[in-house]
Amino acid sequence: MRPIVLIAVVLLGALLVVSCDRGSTGTPGTGETPAVEPIRSRADIDKELAASIDTTGSMEARAWLNPANAKHVLWKTWDKPEARKQVDALYTAGAKRVVAIDPVEVNGARVVAQFVVELPDAPDARTKVFEWIKNFESEIEDEDPTKDVGQKFYEINLDL
Repeated sequence: MRPIVLIAVVLLGALLVVSCDRGSTGTPGTGETPAVEPIRSRADIDKELAASIDTTGSMEARAWLNPANAKHVLWKTWDKPEARKQVDALYTAGAKRVVAIDPVEVNGARVVAQFVVELPDAPDARTKVFEWIKNFESEIEDEDPTKDVGQKFYEINLDL
């Protein structure tokens, strides 16, 4: 066997050993198991979103997007006119409430990247809101679309 081929085979073997060692452990070479996030129930997610609505700085979406609030800005995806259009569409579909959550101060502006939609109880309105959700998620290429499983809230994440 030629020396260059032998060196290549040895290096490839070493690379395979290192990559296998890293495949399922927490810290390479330690044998530690990585931390796995527990599966959250729908009730837990609803509880977290309900709490986010009540945090300091969260505000009803139309008020947040009011042109008079020039220091309120959005992160990525939508500009203010598009966001107002989408929020109006959600209210027209039957959303109980849409809230801008978790604002962050950046260079004197207040930036949000998420909105929480409080979903309606009425079946017809839920169908319309979930149609909006389906369209939104298809635009962001979400591979696992949100289904109506009786949840109380839906989170719009603009940090894409």
